[in-house]
Amino acid sequence: MPRPAEASHAPGAVPETIEYSLQFGLAALSELGVDAAYRQELEDALRADEYTRLLNDPPSR
Repeated sequence: MPRPAEASHAPGAVPETIEYSLQFGLAALSELGVDAAYRQELEDALRADEYTRLLNDPPSR
């Protein structure tokens, strides 16, 4: 997966650099044999945390 050149800060969207990092980390966990259900739990928690942070502290344009 190519690394995005810059983050996208559309309202309600996770910036592409964060999405890339999340997908890279989840792929690494998969290669290490981490259970799919646990990976999904982690992904859900990380996304919820990131969305909350972006809502509370939106990036400046």
